[in-house]
Amino acid sequence: MVGTSMIIGACGGGDDPKPASTRTESTGQFVQDGVFDAKVRGAWRVLGEGRFLEIGERGLTQFEEARSICYVDRREALPIEIVRDYNYRRVEESDRVTVDIHLDGNPSAMTLERIPEVPHHCRQEPPTDPATVFKTMWEIFDLDYGFFKERHIDWAARFASLQQKAAAAANDDALQAVLTEALHDFNDYHVTLYRYKGDESIDALGTFLGTGNTPTMQMLRQAFAQQSEILSLDDFDAQWKERMRASMRPHLIPQGGTHALNDSMVWGTLPGNIGYVQLSRLAGFVEEDSPAADLKAIRAEMDKVIAALADTKAIILDIAVNDGGYDEFSAEVAGRFADRRRLAFTVQQHRPQGNKGEAWYVEPKGERQYLKPVYVLTTDRTVSAGDSLTLMMRELPHVIHIGQRTSGSMSDRLVKALPGNFGVGLSNESYFDARGILYEGRGIPPKVGLQVFYPSDPASLYTGHEAAIGKIIHMIGG
Repeated sequence: MVGTSMIIGACGGGDDPKPASTRTESTGQFVQDGVFDAKVRGAWRVLGEGRFLEIGERGLTQFEEARSICYVDRREALPIEIVRDYNYRRVEESDRVTVDIHLDGNPSAMTLERIPEVPHHCRQEPPTDPATVFKTMWEIFDLDYGFFKERHIDWAARFASLQQKAAAAANDDALQAVLTEALHDFNDYHVTLYRYKGDESIDALGTFLGTGNTPTMQMLRQAFAQQSEILSLDDFDAQWKERMRASMRPHLIPQGGTHALNDSMVWGTLPGNIGYVQLSRLAGFVEEDSPAADLKAIRAEMDKVIAALADTKAIILDIAVNDGGYDEFSAEVAGRFADRRRLAFTVQQHRPQGNKGEAWYVEPKGERQYLKPVYVLTTDRTVSAGDSLTLMMRELPHVIHIGQRTSGSMSDRLVKALPGNFGVGLSNESYFDARGILYEGRGIPPKVGLQVFYPSDPASLYTGHEAAIGKIIHMIGG
């Protein structure tokens, strides 16, 4: 899923101390009339993320903290636009002030704790020699990455084997090779290496998918390597997904189906009066880079979908290939199928630093809900917010989870700049289902197994999806 890894803050200084028994709460919008709300200006520790924020009137500066080093994010003052859609809940209790950041009432994306000031040493220019960059990356993962055991990574041994090689790197290209060697086999869609150029970042691993290397991703990499027309794996992946969408169009009514949400959704009716909703991602629904605009768009489209498919006898919710996005949008989709409020999962940071776990519920949303049978199709290319949507849908009594295990990459991606020209993304959150089960690293198992992509049959990369939909139609009785 997409993380809100650099967001907002609360309360400036100067408040009078409160008696120990006093607790006050207030809420508001992070940005008011183009500036940060006065209550969120000042210095803050981001609980569970190993960073500090300093919020001014029109921008915020981010500081990264590892064991042996603290330094300013090389992007320095981040623009106010990055958090303009978010709200806050501020709690003052005794001499402690915290602020929870959230989008439209959903569980907190980040918790801030007020501090007198950012530690002075964090403002000093950090060393950028290869040895320091490598050690900083290692420390950040050691502190915040939550799944070395699940991913079978001996992180201490990796430091010992690569430390001298990193120190000997003659330039950024050589250092990039060492950092990639350290991270390449995590098989975690959220573990990513970035190389910064100006204010932009280039994924040094060549693909948005990071280190994710599930069986279907391995099939895709092999198919990419066996051709020469398409030069990037990203483009090859995009064309593969378009071929899957195209294979469904002849089966949909209206002809070709309805394409919506910036081409992330296709929906319509299949033979046998079966509804069909395909979601390829859970973000980027509008051209504007705005979570609030995305939220408005998914709400409106899901209302249309449920109204149009109300008389079908069942719906197939196809997230077999879903690149993730925001849990808030997963909740909007799942809420259109909810009969009542139910616990879906809880989220706990690996290094909480006083931050409590967050509970997510699936509950009725929208103008009406669809309570007939729903078949949720997943594979190991169901990633991040696709995983969380699966956890939400599985709690509903009329939902049948069918297909293959999901990717098992559920955590938000915590993005950290390193000294110099690199940055990393990592998984720092554990998602426990309503029974307390953790599926990170192994994927959520379907209730009804149905193989979509067969590693032993490369052709299934192109034929398996349509065939699986046909089998579900037959199962429903269409």
